[in-house]
Amino acid sequence: MSERTVIVLDDRGSVRRRVAQQVGKGGGRVLPATNAAEAIALLERAPHALLVADHSAGTDRALEWVREIRSAGHHAALLLAEGCNLAALSSALADPQPPPPETPDLARIFVGRSRAVQHIRDYLRQLATTSTNVLITGETGTGKELVAQALHALSARRCHRFVAVNCAAIPDTLLESELFGAERGAYTSSVSTRDGRFILADGGTLFLDEIGELSPLAQAKLLRALETRRIDRLGAQDSRPVDVRVIAATNEDIGRLVERGAFRADLYYRIGVCRVAVPPLRERLEDLALLCAHLLRGLNDSLHTAVAGCAETALAALRRHTWPGNIRELRNVLEASLVSKREGMLESRDLPSWFFPRCTTVEGGAPADRTRLLAALEQAGWNKSRAARTLNCSRMTLYRKMAAYDIATAGKSPARDQSRKTAAG
Repeated sequence: MSERTVIVLDDRGSVRRRVAQQVGKGGGRVLPATNAAEAIALLERAPHALLVADHSAGTDRALEWVREIRSAGHHAALLLAEGCNLAALSSALADPQPPPPETPDLARIFVGRSRAVQHIRDYLRQLATTSTNVLITGETGTGKELVAQALHALSARRCHRFVAVNCAAIPDTLLESELFGAERGAYTSSVSTRDGRFILADGGTLFLDEIGELSPLAQAKLLRALETRRIDRLGAQDSRPVDVRVIAATNEDIGRLVERGAFRADLYYRIGVCRVAVPPLRERLEDLALLCAHLLRGLNDSLHTAVAGCAETALAALRRHTWPGNIRELRNVLEASLVSKREGMLESRDLPSWFFPRCTTVEGGAPADRTRLLAALEQAGWNKSRAARTLNCSRMTLYRKMAAYDIATAGKSPARDQSRKTAAG
């Protein structure tokens, strides 16, 4: 086994000697450090060294050291030895050094040549050099989580976890323990101590999807964690420092939620320091051919098909659709096509039959789309949430379409308004 360098970070000589003895048995060499500055200097000379910090005597102190080290850009080999856990150290010495993750190719992750996509890729490269909180906005199905994953993979935090949380899928009663963790006995079913998502993401990235769905109580607790960079595990006596970059995403207009008092303004400004707006598919149709080719490659692998691509007849039909479900909807259409089309080029006749009634057939798209929108609203009794679900789009998109097509928003159609005026006259 090749010699492994271990940096022992502790201000107690007895601890450093004890760890040095164990390291010697494993065939490694020890570099002592009594504070974070010394550890950082040693890591500059030996960037692949294993760092051991014993926090048995002072959890906060050791974790603050670790935060300083991570802030200096050193993430790859970090072991927090609980009470100088020498068994864990021996295991780490025996394991081969994992190679650092490769920097991803953004052109293969976020596909497209449109100006909007190129701008996002350039901006992500800039954001990756910082740990600033980011708010990603965009309609359902545009790939907001993909953008968050790309940002994490580009950053120095890529050696640590990317932890995703769907805020809308977790009941408010469980959200606190999910985010911050819980001590054993903190509540009836808490039979053991469990880490929350903040702790799991320590050193890495926490992705909060659909953040607009958080309750006021959850918003307050999240704001405190972001401001103090400490979390309170449910039932614990002391708080714990964490080093987490938060990336939030929403398909709602958070600014409007703030105006209505449904979202805290201070939290909005805290999570939205930097913002990325992901465009809907209908605004980047020049990327459609590239997206289809990219999606078909993945579908061919999973479905064991050999479809070479989309013929112009298929692309023409796809371009006539307004894509309320965006790229997620496009993938579903292509997947349904491959159930019967196993090889060759995908033609328009190969697209699923249910797709064509939704495909715009009127020049310019507006008349057919307006008719479909009105039909969905009438069917839903002018309940905007139900209509949005029928159309597979967000409420924000629904309101924008209603405004664009001059459809009344007061809960009744223009036709009803006119009939009432006639009757009154």
